[in-house]
Amino acid sequence: MLHRKCETIRPTWIIDANYLLPAIVSISSFIKHIDMECTLYCLVSDYSRIHDTVTSLIPRVIVRSYEASERYNNRLYGQVVDNRMMRFDAIAQAHVDQTILLIDADTIFDEGIRDLVSLLIEYDSGLPTIWGVVEYESALDAYLYFKSRNPEGIYYDIAPAMKEMCYDSVYGNHWRQILSAPQPNNGLLAFKNCSHVTSVWRAFYERGLQHYAINPEDDQVPLAAAMVTADCCFVRLHDRYNSKGAVNGFYAMFHPYAGLWRNEFRAALAPISDISQCANICRDILEGLPQELLSAYRLGEGEPYHYLAIPGFFDFSDLYFEIARDFQEGHFVEIGTYRGKSTCFMAELIRSSGKKIKFISIDAYIRDVTFETVSRCFTDKGLSNYVTLLNMRSDAASRLFVDESLDFVFIDGGHAYAEVLDDLEKWYPKVRPGGVLAGDDYTISDVFELGVRCAVDDFARVNRLRINIKAPCFVIRK
Repeated sequence: MLHRKCETIRPTWIIDANYLLPAIVSISSFIKHIDMECTLYCLVSDYSRIHDTVTSLIPRVIVRSYEASERYNNRLYGQVVDNRMMRFDAIAQAHVDQTILLIDADTIFDEGIRDLVSLLIEYDSGLPTIWGVVEYESALDAYLYFKSRNPEGIYYDIAPAMKEMCYDSVYGNHWRQILSAPQPNNGLLAFKNCSHVTSVWRAFYERGLQHYAINPEDDQVPLAAAMVTADCCFVRLHDRYNSKGAVNGFYAMFHPYAGLWRNEFRAALAPISDISQCANICRDILEGLPQELLSAYRLGEGEPYHYLAIPGFFDFSDLYFEIARDFQEGHFVEIGTYRGKSTCFMAELIRSSGKKIKFISIDAYIRDVTFETVSRCFTDKGLSNYVTLLNMRSDAASRLFVDESLDFVFIDGGHAYAEVLDDLEKWYPKVRPGGVLAGDDYTISDVFELGVRCAVDDFARVNRLRINIKAPCFVIRK
């Protein structure tokens, strides 16, 4: 047990009903290591359910409500804004010398949280202070800040001139200097004596809401700007506390990307042993929860689960489900194996279906994983008979197949414009009439991914092809 100064720290979660289960796991994992009173805020409309569920499961949690704004016609947009406004209020309401530990619902902890709390207790600069992990070395690199949609629901990047206009309007003429400062990860932040900093943070955020192109979900860039323009001491925590969507923290901390926390919960409920640290912590907590809370995350009969133990992002499972369902037999090729998460998912689908589908996954293995490691993974999972791994470049591999011999080709290799265009030109002729050519990251707004969308659009225009969208993928049926 940490000493009595823990009473000066108030761990705070602000959630909506969709995040009830991860919030329970987050708070439970926190209290397991530090017996401290916690505060959870939710919308008035969610209060009864969240209060009754949380207080029946976790001791020492105070559940409070806040009103929904009536200003926004779009309910989901309004919920996002209301959540951010409650963050500002929670910090501003702190009394002198009280530290608000603002925690996202998808952050979970092991015993390393003790070190962090000890640091918060012992550190006292006498100045307004924020503790956090840096996500971007420059807030200008935070691509989520601009995230507009077109009428088809596809995210797109706005023109540089429009970005500059927005930045100038929100942050003033010195925005380049202001936003060159690091941007912290809002998965976990600590604030002490920060009422003035928070008022500046709120003002920047509200100005951003006046621009259609600025994503209301992202309050991190306004925070980075507030930390520069207001008198504030920022204590940069060691990278061991980082998350950025990966399981690599000194305490287990994951931040959502494409429902990553949902996959961790599903892994915790699956009959596998080699799961991540996050999933192991989840498993320990989920075992004691009511079954109705877990029903949405349980695996269906015959549903793949071995892939959940493989690190990485995989957000196109619906497309792979459709392809495995629609073809009774055939020849599939995947460009870009990496660690093999999506590859494993498809191999599991093929095994459970009993269909005569030949599946090949191709990668040049130039990143931080070897061909031998991935091959051993599939052998250990009993899936080596359902996928053939090729260690070679995409262009060389394309020459192994005759034209119109493949039923499904999925492109997820290099993401630069020239690389994507080359893959499209090499592999489209290999697809038979009626077959499918598809690929990842078409709807992603990251500047790095724009090469994918531009290359696909140009290729489709020249060849007069129709692009279908199954976010985040493009799908072209030949």
